[in-house]
Amino acid sequence: MFEEENFVLGHLRYKKHKKKIPIYLHPPDNDIHISRVLLNGRSWEENNLRKAVEVMDQYPDATFMDIGAHVGVYSLTLASLGHKVIAIDCFKDNIERLCASAKLGNFSKNMYIIHNALSDKKEMVVVRKSSPSNIGGNTIVTKSSSKMIDGKQDITGSIETVQSIRFDDLLKVIDIKSAVLKVDVEESEHNVLKGAETFFRSVNVHFVIMEFHTHKSRVSGKFILDFMNQHAFQPVLPMGVSLTNQNDWPWDVQWSKRKKT
Repeated sequence: MFEEENFVLGHLRYKKHKKKIPIYLHPPDNDIHISRVLLNGRSWEENNLRKAVEVMDQYPDATFMDIGAHVGVYSLTLASLGHKVIAIDCFKDNIERLCASAKLGNFSKNMYIIHNALSDKKEMVVVRKSSPSNIGGNTIVTKSSSKMIDGKQDITGSIETVQSIRFDDLLKVIDIKSAVLKVDVEESEHNVLKGAETFFRSVNVHFVIMEFHTHKSRVSGKFILDFMNQHAFQPVLPMGVSLTNQNDWPWDVQWSKRKKT
């Protein structure tokens, strides 16, 4: 049983719905960016969410894959519209809320909810708290990369440990023929792609929405660009923004398949 006082019931608002979509949130002081915004009656990442719905409407047989689902803004919206959804998150408190929301909204038949981290290796990883007020910023680190202090691993800020899996591993347990992806995993987006080579070769991925701002001037950013280019994706950028100047790219980048010539 969950602690009901920590499960704050809010609602998502989407224009295609006459009714609001129920969503269990964190207390707003613990999650100032997503839960607080939604409880104040505003929307979260409205432009990206609108694009996700638009693309899924174009490809209704696709699976929407919400990597770093948090409490399920994207997952619950797409599931409520009848789309098949796979929601993955590494943080147990988010997964519990997602499950409770899916049950309350009667969306469970459209959703797989998976409690794992996605990375390039299968191993146990540590979930670390970003700050007391930003649950959405929680990160994962491998145990092997943790600093050693007096011969012991430094697990400062550790909340829980969880198994990491590769994107490719999902194909062993779920039949996925085509997909639309949202990837927001707090600086680990490149590691998700490193574990997704087979997935991108065997699944028809139509569109990707990815948090990119932390990778702009890093080696990880070059890896992401090379990976997406290799798999025939191009960034969809605002008017006037150069393809070659990643420092001017938006916080989140949308990627579409290049048209075959």
